[in-house]
Amino acid sequence: MQKLLLIPFLWGAVYAQDLTPTQMMKLTKPKSGLLAKIKYQRLLKRTAKIEQDQAKAIAQKACGAEVSFVKLKKHGRRLFYRINIAKCSLKIDALDGSIMSKEEC
Repeated sequence: MQKLLLIPFLWGAVYAQDLTPTQMMKLTKPKSGLLAKIKYQRLLKRTAKIEQDQAKAIAQKACGAEVSFVKLKKHGRRLFYRINIAKCSLKIDALDGSIMSKEEC
């Protein structure tokens, strides 16, 4: 029984950069309507630890070009910035600033 109680703590240590359960509960998909979507985007921005300007700087350093598109998104338990540049497309983790994926165009 003690081993079963230890498993969630180990799981949490492995995925420390994921959103917490309380953050996940707050970030459920919004109901339809413009106001709900605006509130959802504001909540995403408050949850992110990396600012949009910092994410742009990371992307410019990685690809060496001017950023054309930035959007904060949530997929599963991950919160990230989707950034498009003339040369490549990046996903930057909004919690720690690491590059999650890089696709050359």
